[in-house]
Amino acid sequence: MSRVPPLSSLRLPLGLLPLLLVACAQQAAPDPQTPPQPSPETAAHTAPAELIEASMARFRGARSFVAEMTLEAAQTQRTRLEYVAPDRYRMQLPVGTQVIVGDTLYLQSAAGSQRVPLPAGLLTQWRDPLQLRPGERLQVDDLGPEPVDGRAAHKYRVRHPDAARPPMLYWIDADGWPLRIEQAGRDPRGDYRLILTYSRFDDPALRIDPP
Repeated sequence: MSRVPPLSSLRLPLGLLPLLLVACAQQAAPDPQTPPQPSPETAAHTAPAELIEASMARFRGARSFVAEMTLEAAQTQRTRLEYVAPDRYRMQLPVGTQVIVGDTLYLQSAAGSQRVPLPAGLLTQWRDPLQLRPGERLQVDDLGPEPVDGRAAHKYRVRHPDAARPPMLYWIDADGWPLRIEQAGRDPRGDYRLILTYSRFDDPALRIDPP
């Protein structure tokens, strides 16, 4: 794969959707240099684009999380992914639960478990959904407070410097974690809406073991 598509190219065949979700949520190992999140008082005086970029920095350094993905298109597709640093994933799919450790997919089927190698670097190409290049800046509109599943959050509209990429809606909690990302657009197969909802950041109880 020579080029990783942006978030605007999320309409993949169902068979590729599990790997796509891993790509969307791929995290780097914990980074002790991740900048601390501003207090609510400081955040009130921080530019919205800086808040989004700081939130993504924290997102990349997560030690664990759960992601729920809903892709609304001609057919609605739902996938759940659990992540534990540095390289473990568990995906709950209609066909069963699949586990990835490093560059190995433990493919579960009625016939048993099969180890399938993944191309080196396939997942690490998607460490950051924003995919900003050096010097690029986001355009961000502050849309005000709006809870996510009962959790207090602040909502923003995010526009990427690449005009070909549709805007995102982005919710951040008081600690700087992203709680939800939404994107809507149109491709040759029609209109789509993608919703990614995150929880259980840095939860030590979350474990993923090879099958």
